[in-house]
Amino acid sequence: MEKQVKKDIEKLRALGLEKPGFKAPSNYFEEFSDALFTKLEEEKLPHKTGFTVPNTYFEDLEEKVISRIDIPKKKKITTIRVMYTITSVAAAIVLYFGIAQFQQSETVSFDSLSATDVQEWIIGGNMNIDSYDIASIDQDLSWESDFNLDGISTEEINTYLDTVEPEFLFIEN
Repeated sequence: MEKQVKKDIEKLRALGLEKPGFKAPSNYFEEFSDALFTKLEEEKLPHKTGFTVPNTYFEDLEEKVISRIDIPKKKKITTIRVMYTITSVAAAIVLYFGIAQFQQSETVSFDSLSATDVQEWIIGGNMNIDSYDIASIDQDLSWESDFNLDGISTEEINTYLDTVEPEFLFIEN
C-alpha cells in the first residue's frame, strides 16, 4: 500500500503539484476547540420554540387592541368646553361689577392735595427737584432763618465753606 501511495504522489508531481496532500486552514487548530464547544452547546438548545401563533393573529391584533381601548366620546369634551365658557363669562361679569363698585368717583386736583402729600411724593423719589428749581419757584420769598448763629465762630464758617461745593452756594435767579 505504501507503493501505491508513492505512485500516486509521483503522478501528482507530474501534473505540477509540488506538495500533494491535505492542508489545514490557518489558525485551524487554535480555533478548533472553541468551534467544537460552540457546536456542542448549540445542539443542546431546543429546535422548536414551543409557542404557536394562530394563523390570523397579526391581522386581527390591531382590531383587538383598539376594541379594548376606551375612547372618550365627543360629548364629554363638548360639555367641558361649555362649562369653561359659562364659568369664564360669569367670572368676567362678577369682575366687571366688582371693579365698578369700588372705583372712586372723586377726581384728584391740586386743590385737594395737602402739602404733606406733595412732600411725601417728592421724598419718595417720584419727582427730581433740586435747589435751582426751588429758587426759581418764587423769587420774592424771604428766607428767614430760625438758627442762632451767635455761637458759631468765623473760622468754623470758613472751614465749612471750604468743604462745601461752590455750586450749592451760588444760585442764580
